Amino acid sequence: MIESYNMKNFGEVVRTIRGSLNMTQKDVRDRVGISENALMKLEKGQVIPKYETLELLSLAYKIDLMALFLKYRYDTSLETIMVKADEAIINNQPQILQQCHEQYFEYLKSGDHRDLINSSDLDLLECFLANAAKYYHHNLKDFQIQAMIENIRATLQRVNPDMKWHKLDKGRFNLWEIRLLILLALLEGNLDHYDVSTRILESIYLRFKSLRKQVVREQKVFLIALFNLSYHYHVTDQFDKALEIAEAGIDYAKETSDFTLLHALYYRKGIAQYLLGQANYLDALRFAVTMLEIQDKQEMAKLYRTVSKDNYQIEIP
Repeated sequence: MIESYNMKNFGEVVRTIRGSLNMTQKDVRDRVGISENALMKLEKGQVIPKYETLELLSLAYKIDLMALFLKYRYDTSLETIMVKADEAIINNQPQILQQCHEQYFEYLKSGDHRDLINSSDLDLLECFLANAAKYYHHNLKDFQIQAMIENIRATLQRVNPDMKWHKLDKGRFNLWEIRLLILLALLEGNLDHYDVSTRILESIYLRFKSLRKQVVREQKVFLIALFNLSYHYHVTDQFDKALEIAEAGIDYAKETSDFTLLHALYYRKGIAQYLLGQANYLDALRFAVTMLEIQDKQEMAKLYRTVSKDNYQIEIP
């Protein structure tokens, strides 16, 4: 997330909540393990808290401090743009992505926001929006895809100089970097570099497993990654892994009540079950199509049925 928060006021509220519970900083340390020095800095507004810190304090104070923290953003217009961009990616709407890119430049011109934003975050955002708008317009030539790949890799390396491409599974990426990495994986996949794209998505999956409980508003980012990883395993004939990741995505979608990609994840699950010879594959496929029909996405439902029949000789009732 963009680090643009009123930490002074948030810290005062955290201190007030602790005081209302008659807890000292030592009491908090003894209960959840946060040091008195770390809590003092947070209450004075001197640091931006980690997800883990807010999670532990939420347990101690019996209040959702993460949700409270988000109310102390100085500016939410960038968040609005990114929510819109995530939706556009899921719904394959390149014109909306182009609008998001234009709105980003309008945001930069609208006032003095730069002192609230890390310049590296702005680099990531600009790179993501520019390349996503190009990618989802389709009909790219291989040389254009390669140029986009080089641009994304250069941006990520500049923002994160310690990034080791051969050790991505050891990396710790924020959600802005993860968006770019997903896009990079899709571009590599378009060039049939499935070993590279799968390795990138696997590193995001590892990050997902450590962050899934902390992410409050950006679940779609991980759902997009899980869907694409399941598909990449399918393309490379790793059907057991495709099923595992699809089921992980389904569980996460239900857990977060974010159903925008649930139909796609169920479809990936059903196809993987079919290719693994499991008898209940039609249940998942039927559910995928039914969800699309309920959402009045008749064309997509028709496409699912057509692809299933043409490629796998499956008739979805």
